[in-house]
Amino acid sequence: MTDHPHFFSQLGFEFEVLPDDRFVGRARVQPNLCVPGTVIPRPSMLATYADIAIGFPAAHRFTFPAPTLDLSMHVFRTPSVADLTMEAKLVKIGRRVIVGECWFTADGEDDPYAVCVATFFTTADPMPDGWRTPTADNPMFSPTQDLPEPIAVRAGIVTHAPGSVEISLQPHISNGTTVQGGIVALLVERACESALGDELAPTGASHVVTGMDLRYLSGLRVGPARATARVLRSDDGSSHLWVDVTDAGDDDRMMVHCLATARPLHAV
Repeated sequence: MTDHPHFFSQLGFEFEVLPDDRFVGRARVQPNLCVPGTVIPRPSMLATYADIAIGFPAAHRFTFPAPTLDLSMHVFRTPSVADLTMEAKLVKIGRRVIVGECWFTADGEDDPYAVCVATFFTTADPMPDGWRTPTADNPMFSPTQDLPEPIAVRAGIVTHAPGSVEISLQPHISNGTTVQGGIVALLVERACESALGDELAPTGASHVVTGMDLRYLSGLRVGPARATARVLRSDDGSSHLWVDVTDAGDDDRMMVHCLATARPLHAV
């Protein structure tokens, strides 16, 4: 176990939920939340922001916890700076399912550079004991804590084999019951980087994951969670990878499916 602060406190988040269910916010993105050596926020961290930005109004509508069912994160151009603004809105509101979208814009720019679409559902179950849904005034978000090492290191991700990485459940990466969905996306991201040979690069950044389509099937019960990436196609322009995340301590029970896209860092 560690005594690290919850990683939410390192997101540099400021936001508000408007009466029409729109979520608007900004983030001061620390360098260790970015692709190493760049000002590009890791797509998994953008997925974390989006998961919160869409999940908050979804949970408000349901009045119960709203777990993420699927999440599609795509970066379509390179931002000029790491700091960002975001705006999310709900596009479908059903009795058990809500779908929302979140757009990201770099500070000082007018046009978005990334978008996320996510689906949430409710089981009408109460919050786990001792867990509170974070709010803008919750110390889990503020004041912002310093992140002195890359987020993948702080999260405790370790390489199991080339293309295969693992993580164990710790309080500072938990959502109260399992590994937070953005950290699962980070695990997927690191598996893709490893599969593309980035373990040979000191910074681990010869490739940038630009797209992830994640399907959350179940949570981590035993651990560790193991992400295994398989390259489907790779050329000078881009790579497409299939990633499975399993609970290695529970007979490799499937947790997440993901189709990911990556590009060489020099081509981004």
